[in-house]
Amino acid sequence: MEMVGRPNPLAQFLAGRTVAVGDTISLPKEIANSVFNLSDKFGEVARFDLKLQKLSADGATAVFLARVEAASNDASQMRLDVEGPIVVDIGSCRAVQTSLAGPIGMSETRGSYSTSYQVLGTGRLQMNIASAYRDARR
Repeated sequence: MEMVGRPNPLAQFLAGRTVAVGDTISLPKEIANSVFNLSDKFGEVARFDLKLQKLSADGATAVFLARVEAASNDASQMRLDVEGPIVVDIGSCRAVQTSLAGPIGMSETRGSYSTSYQVLGTGRLQMNIASAYRDARR
């Protein structure tokens, strides 16, 4: 709920930009971290690229292929590398649909100095989000 009431960092970054089909834009780390709202506990986004794949037939939305790499190298280590389409409303620059998937791995050392052990986890992350925007009713 941390992002409720705050400006959308992806929309702010895309607003006013002209992007042609086939162009790739890389989001600065600060904006990429804000989009994913990662905290120090989970690491930071190392790379967030958007490649414009196509525009919808009615010209209302743009489909970007997103590639996101994030990592943490603290006591708990994490690495993820996901990609997939992000559909953006051209008028508002807000994401209306996202589908990201890819490998994720985590490693954490637990226990005391003499009895420490390492917990490893690997898998595949799949995230699908769809949003519908409208004016608030009074």
